[in-house]
Amino acid sequence: MTDTGFDWKRSYTPSEEKRFAVSPDSYSRERLKTIRSIYLDLKQELPDVSIAFSLGGSLAKGKELTADSAGTTDIDLYVFYDDEQARINYAHLLQKNPAYTELFNKKVQIIRRRREERKEHPEEEYVGQVAGSEAVKEYINNFIKTKMRANLENMGFTEATFEKGCSIIPEVITASEHNSIMDRLRKYEDSLGYPDYFGEHPQQASALSLAKCFYLDMGGGFKKYRQEFLKQLGVMGKATAEEKWQNVKNAIEGIERAGDIPDKTKPQYPQTFTDACKYYGVNIE
Repeated sequence: MTDTGFDWKRSYTPSEEKRFAVSPDSYSRERLKTIRSIYLDLKQELPDVSIAFSLGGSLAKGKELTADSAGTTDIDLYVFYDDEQARINYAHLLQKNPAYTELFNKKVQIIRRRREERKEHPEEEYVGQVAGSEAVKEYINNFIKTKMRANLENMGFTEATFEKGCSIIPEVITASEHNSIMDRLRKYEDSLGYPDYFGEHPQQASALSLAKCFYLDMGGGFKKYRQEFLKQLGVMGKATAEEKWQNVKNAIEGIERAGDIPDKTKPQYPQTFTDACKYYGVNIE
């Protein structure tokens, strides 16, 4: 137990046969059920914006939760939304979602005030696009926290432990030429050679940023982004694609298992670029 009352890394042994596994205990199952339900609900709330949930940490690796440990075990849920779609489709969302519209209008006022202070006069369409993305981000964050708070007891949280153990900040992802996973790979490659821990040293942080795009995909939202990323690697040529995939693989294995992958689990961590294409359903000629 830490001096804040939170035991973030209580010891447990991840499954040696499955990369992803959820404990059968009621707290873990309820957390998984709640996350899935929120994902499906969000897809209905924001139908014009692709959303992806990526689950990592102990919940995805089979840690058993008890009444004693559940409240001090966090949820490593990473939420992504398509920034390009949020910017392009904001007008459609304004017609469908009153709560989004309220957030959007507030964001527009803030953006205009900010620009006026800088003596800038952006076009209305630009203001709408920026407000559209920022409104989606805040909407997702509010929606997830509201839904989770309605089920805290069944998940093993109190209000105090939930605030400490479930910090969710929606992140941007795109599938265009400015692919977000590719950007994360570049940052990871730039960080290689630095000491491998958090803080002022970038390697571990950039490895985490890249690896969480390949955690347990809750609902399939990540499929097209992973596939587009692999296709972009494929056009670089076989040798370059393989070299870059090895960096991706090393980041994933380092974050998920500290690089120590059990033999039975290794096939679930694609070891080559060709393996990755097969695993994630990409046909590279």
